[in-house]
Amino acid sequence: EARKAEMDEITTKLEKGVKDIFTSDGYKDYLNFCAKLPRYSVNNQILIMLQKPDATMCQSFTGWKDMNRFVRKGEKGIRILAPSPYKMQKEQDKTDASGRPILDKDGEPVKETVEVTINAFKPVSTFDISQTEGDPVPTVGVAELTGSVEGYEALLEAIKEVVPVPISFEQIDSGAKGFYHLEENRIVVQEGMSEAQTVKTLLHEASHQALHSREAMQASGEQKSKNQKETEAESVAYVVCQHYGIDSSDYSFGYIAGWSSGKEAKELKQSLERIRSAADEMITRVDRELEKQKTREQKDQDWEFIVKMTLIVMDLMHGNPKLLEMGFKEESLGHNAIAGGFQGQRQWTDWKPNGDFTESLLNTTFDWNGPREPMILATENDSLNGTAMLLGHVLTNLPQIFSDVRTYWSPEAVKRVTGKELTGTAAPGIIHLINSGATTLDGTGQSKDKEGRPVMKPFWEMTDEDVKNCLKASSWMPADRDYFRGGGFSIHFLSKGEWPATMMRVNIVKGLGPVLQLAEGWIVDIDPEIHEILDKRTDPTWPSTWFTPRLDPTKDAFKDVYSVMNNWGANHGAITYGHIGADLITLASMLRIPVCMHNVAEDKIFRPAAWNAFGMDKEGADFRACANYGPIYK
Repeated sequence: EARKAEMDEITTKLEKGVKDIFTSDGYKDYLNFCAKLPRYSVNNQILIMLQKPDATMCQSFTGWKDMNRFVRKGEKGIRILAPSPYKMQKEQDKTDASGRPILDKDGEPVKETVEVTINAFKPVSTFDISQTEGDPVPTVGVAELTGSVEGYEALLEAIKEVVPVPISFEQIDSGAKGFYHLEENRIVVQEGMSEAQTVKTLLHEASHQALHSREAMQASGEQKSKNQKETEAESVAYVVCQHYGIDSSDYSFGYIAGWSSGKEAKELKQSLERIRSAADEMITRVDRELEKQKTREQKDQDWEFIVKMTLIVMDLMHGNPKLLEMGFKEESLGHNAIAGGFQGQRQWTDWKPNGDFTESLLNTTFDWNGPREPMILATENDSLNGTAMLLGHVLTNLPQIFSDVRTYWSPEAVKRVTGKELTGTAAPGIIHLINSGATTLDGTGQSKDKEGRPVMKPFWEMTDEDVKNCLKASSWMPADRDYFRGGGFSIHFLSKGEWPATMMRVNIVKGLGPVLQLAEGWIVDIDPEIHEILDKRTDPTWPSTWFTPRLDPTKDAFKDVYSVMNNWGANHGAITYGHIGADLITLASMLRIPVCMHNVAEDKIFRPAAWNAFGMDKEGADFRACANYGPIYK
């Protein structure tokens, strides 16, 4: 009820403010200017928006010339459709005054030739005002808001969080402060503006997306003019700004008046209920995001907490002589651990900062003291994936990536969602590997070999440049409090691609024991715009690694990328640099762990010769031999 009263009060103020503009001195000059501009049909407005989404005022070449403004040399016209009727001769039945056919002596209709006008259209060019120069354009209100906004960073992040399309801050050469790109379904805001103008513009474009995207217009079943759309978007932005203590009156009132078709401001009146509803929904969602955010002081406290927690986990795993000096002899010895896990979900993170920093840092080849051996630490205390990480580390001396085997994206789905196609190594499809914790910073792919190719290295080969590059490519993001109510920080990066990788997983089968599965493939690069859109489908505060397995049509589990994910035993996987599948299969046979899924060529696999006595089907023989000889891993 209080929110409804607030919405009514703000929109009433909006109506009055817009009406006051109509009596201002500058409004008459502005109207005289606008009267010379053509009114485009809804279809032509869509054509203009698709070709130049930041267009504001359009006119023909000669039209601008008549207004003493001139299209700059080299500017490309915006193609629209203009009426182009033509006349033609048509033979038809002759009728009398009452419309009845006139008949000849034989009773047949008398014919006559008449001239008719056929409605048709032809493509013509129009130009936006940003493509012209000449006499100044009359304005209403201020050209741009100034001033700072209390809690600017938090408010901006909250708005960005609730807007479901990509947002970028760029230099817009046309002079527009922002635009919503209808075709590409993204928002662009002019960089470098004041805090007040930036927030107001982002809210304006977000309102366009919410109310005027193709999906929104189809759902409403309406067709709206450019005037209606601009009125609605700016009005919603004004109402939301008012709620958060930003007074955009000097800008918004003039803007809305400028897009009104007359002093009655019918576009505003017709949309008041829609404006109130959209603004209320935006405020509710932004408030919800703001409630999740922590203050700078709270974030600093979280950071101190997770660093201390990391030190404690290191001490638990490997001991610390400092503890002996403090009188804790047993604790100073640690557990001589070869691997560990953090049971963080729910039991801990509902009330304490998460373990993502600890997991990521321990699995990395360096910390604040410089290069050191990675310490295997599995997220969610997944001992089976921790075992796979340990096997990969023992074989390679390399750090391991812990990821959710989260999402399969087919080429068709990528094209449908992003409008772009996967190419190169990624062309068959991709698996999104993403997890908030236990993803080593080495997974950025920023360490380089002698040829400059991305690699993961053993810790003793890490150079200062490698460490700097890994850190530079990584960000510590405040934890997503939908997942981690207690806060904390999560690592965020995009793996630099085009390097060989092996994904592996140990599963437990009741009555059988551990079973290993693996898939060799590549960490791949994809188009940045594809990544931006797909990354938002999960959690953009987490690290992303795009993986394409090597396919083999002779093996059902590897006939396509989907089949690899569909046959994966759990949603976690351990990923290491290089194609080490053959070595893993040999190691597993030594430990008596059968391999249920792999894409390694048979001529590269070595198992003990005794396995030949268990049948000619290699995988079946592997299971029988391991069961017969019994486990060595106990």
